[in-house]
Amino acid sequence: MQALNKTNPLAEKLSHSAKAILIFSNIIKAGSHLRQAAMAKASWRANGTVDGYYNSVGGSWGLQAGAPIVWLCRVLMNDKA
Repeated sequence: MQALNKTNPLAEKLSHSAKAILIFSNIIKAGSHLRQAAMAKASWRANGTVDGYYNSVGGSWGLQAGAPIVWLCRVLMNDKA
């Protein structure tokens, strides 16, 4: 989260008013031909502290070659989210 806040001022502003943030770090997407798989680990932050950890695994169909690594940050702005 610190690296994101340094590179994007809007992210830092949103993180201060967020109810919770789900951070997927090092999402690995690998595929060849028409099959793809993805695996990620996430941390759940609320009230400035990490409240839990999650794993995510998925698959899909579509043309892809290689194995990019990406990050994803979900910012939840209200209690319903």
